[in-house]
Amino acid sequence: MFWALVAFHYSALHWVDAYLATINEHPMSHYIRDKCLSRVSHLRKIYSKYHQLQTDSRDSRYNIHSFKARDISDARDYLYSIKSHLQSVL
Repeated sequence: MFWALVAFHYSALHWVDAYLATINEHPMSHYIRDKCLSRVSHLRKIYSKYHQLQTDSRDSRYNIHSFKARDISDARDYLYSIKSHLQSVL
């Protein structure tokens, strides 16, 4: 179940990268992508949801965090919100 959180994060990452490519930004690391999320106006709107997915993904892989079904549902909603927002600006 926790691998779903990893998949949600990387799906969101690819949506963010697709948007960034339209403005000729190609981050080569999570750190640089995070800076873009805080700097680019269209991405600031999704920053908190993206950051939560990133945190959940990291926690599921490295911290053996115990997630509930509700956490997975919330993460899926965050991904859909990110996807919807970025589709509207792509």
